[in-house]
Amino acid sequence: MSVMLASWALGGILVACGSVAGYHGDGQLIDNGSSAATDRYILDLGPVSLAKKSAAHFRIAGLPSEVFVVGLQLASENGARQRLDTSATSAEVSIQITDQQSNVVVRIAGPLPTWTWSASTGGNEAFVYGGYGANASFRPEAKKGPYMVKIAVLEPDPRAQDINARLLLKAGGWK
Repeated sequence: MSVMLASWALGGILVACGSVAGYHGDGQLIDNGSSAATDRYILDLGPVSLAKKSAAHFRIAGLPSEVFVVGLQLASENGARQRLDTSATSAEVSIQITDQQSNVVVRIAGPLPTWTWSASTGGNEAFVYGGYGANASFRPEAKKGPYMVKIAVLEPDPRAQDINARLLLKAGGWK
């Protein structure tokens, strides 16, 4: 797999980010570089509709050996000024990651208002995740991969049709 790089000059500093050569599987893994304070690695597995029942499966392998947190990146659609906090949606979601022996390494389930919310300063974006710990984050091991990621919207929220949601795994950073 080739490494894709995008770089630009920012105040005389060269900033680069690109996909990670060892990764293979669904979605796109971006390496924001060793200077990233948080979220050095972001695996984007794509959009999720919170307004309808759905389920999807993904295969991931070759992730860096960092602790990954899985969650949903929420954003107001089309520039809507909807404030994204725990009252924005009542959708119930389940996310599970299993290793190649079918051992569960991550299991998060429940209504999104009960998850951990990390909102942007303006409040129109939020990363919603199951917190940290044994069932909400994991450190990939080559001998246990590939991993399977399953997401299901168990109870949709029709009010969430104006929310763009993406399934992300985030890890790393110098902080």
